[in-house]
Parts: sequence; C-alpha cells; structure tokens
Amino acid sequence: MLAAFFLPGTFVHEMAHALTAGMTLVGVHDIHLFPKVEEHGIKLGSVEIDRTDPFRRALIGVAPVLWGIGILILFTWLIESIVPREWGSWWIYLILGYLIFVTSNTMFSSRKDMEGMLIINVLIIATVAGLILLKFYIPFIWFANLLNSNSQFMLGLNIYLLVPIIVDIVIFSLFKLLRINR
Repeated sequence: MLAAFFLPGTFVHEMAHALTAGMTLVGVHDIHLFPKVEEHGIKLGSVEIDRTDPFRRALIGVAPVLWGIGILILFTWLIESIVPREWGSWWIYLILGYLIFVTSNTMFSSRKDMEGMLIINVLIIATVAGLILLKFYIPFIWFANLLNSNSQFMLGLNIYLLVPIIVDIVIFSLFKLLRINR
C-alpha cells in the first residue's frame, strides 16, 4: 500500500535520474517505476545507467534532490499565486499537498545514488573555502540577496516542507512506540 501511495514520488525520483543521465549523455537502461519485492524488502523503482565519470555520476545521483526541489518550488508557486483562495478549491490544495508530501519523501538519494559524491563534496568544500580565503564574497552576497528578495516565497516553501517532516516524525514515533510495546 505504501509503495502505491508513494508511486508519484517514485516516478519523479527515477525519471530525475533518467532525464539527468540523458542530458549528460550517459546511456539509460531498464527503467523500473513500479515496486518490486526483493529479498531484503520492496524496491520502489530503479534506473540502470552506463558507467561514467565521477562528476556525471554524482550529478545523476543527486538529480532527484535537484528535480524534487524544482518541483516543490513549482507546487509552492502554484499554491501561492495561481490557485484561487475560494472555498471550492479545497481539492486542489489536497492534491498539491499530497504531491508535495510524496515528492518531498522520495526526492532524497539512496546509498547507491551517492556513489561518486566524495570527490564532489571535497571540491565544493574546497571551492567555498577558497572563495572565503580570497575574500571573494560576490556568490554569497548574490545568494543572500536571492533569498531575501524572495523571503515570503521561501517561507511558504519551508512551511510546505515542514508538514511532511512533522508527519514523518509522527509516523516514525508511532512505529517506535508500537515496537517497544510488543
């Protein structure tokens, strides 16, 4: 039941891998979007890609996070600016809320997705440290200005992301309590 509930999020996750692989000219094979029962549990989906360099592998691995954030920004924009605020549109909020929930819960990368990220993380840290040491603050100022100029929108996005986190914590806590009381 959970696999069916999260199917739209699984679709976004796996298609993010496939689309990013295609955009970086890495071959894509065997896209599986439906759940499959395996020896150690249920695999919600998978995409097989050709071997590639660490940079493209890392980009393909974090693609669900990047695409997921983009989709969440789109949903937030729809809720904040497009959807009418009248009583009759409650079902639109329900659908968008569901899509936000499943997208935010399935956008994170698995261990397999994170292969090759060590090199990228070291490069990111070195670049940020280098910019700070050279006192080249323009990228940081630009990013701060971007966040400040869109503060109301960012607040809405954070609120929409907070709800799935709270629901996840409640569900996780309930399962822990049920397991303790056995």
